[in-house]
Amino acid sequence: MKKILKWSGYGLLTILTVGFIWGYEADIELDTLKAKYATPPSQFIKVADLDVHYRREGTARLDSLPVVLIHGTGASLLTWNGWTDSLKNDYQVIRLDLPAYGLTGPNANHNYSLDYYADFLGQFLDKLGVKKCVLGGNSLG
Repeated sequence: MKKILKWSGYGLLTILTVGFIWGYEADIELDTLKAKYATPPSQFIKVADLDVHYRREGTARLDSLPVVLIHGTGASLLTWNGWTDSLKNDYQVIRLDLPAYGLTGPNANHNYSLDYYADFLGQFLDKLGVKKCVLGGNSLG
């Protein structure tokens, strides 16, 4: 009985290993992703040594603050397509790919703490000249 269980375990391990190897896909190069997803109105701005992918859309009413939308973990600015379509007729909507996500890519020191993201967001908004805004987010955002 022990021999059957042992060989069954080896067989299962072999099947799982082959499955993982067969299903593996390498990361797609950033330039390939940019060609596909950096369509208008996409823009890039240099912030903290990163080329940050963002979109600034809509026409703001004179009395309105811009709406800045921050995506969650494992997502990108595309998360906000529906919200942007609904808001851009009355507000200026700014959304970005945070470092390590979407088309922005990783930062050099791989620091992704909440303090890092808060500081990064402040630098991003300063570069765009945004003094006040309404923040919206989900999950990490």
